[in-house]
Amino acid sequence: MPEYVELMERCWDNEPEKRPTAKELANTFDEWNKKYPMEEDEEKRIPVPDNEPEIKCHPKSCSTSRIFVSSVKLNEILSGKTDILDEDLDNCMVTVIEHQL
Repeated sequence: MPEYVELMERCWDNEPEKRPTAKELANTFDEWNKKYPMEEDEEKRIPVPDNEPEIKCHPKSCSTSRIFVSSVKLNEILSGKTDILDEDLDNCMVTVIEHQL
């Protein structure tokens, strides 16, 4: 879309007074929305099938997920400057899933 390239280059102009104003941008985008309706784009989309294949995990794999406490918070807890509350422990929960052979 050549109009987009031209607008982008104007937005990047070294001289700020040559850049489009917010009002000019809003008007340009309104014009483009009328000129290039999204309904046409929706008609061109390729539908994604609902029956995607299931991804199987390797039997010897081990998945771990956890929420990391920020180092600042952890340092406060370790230095004793902060009391450890149940809410803090909730954010440190670690879940390990192992697959048995």
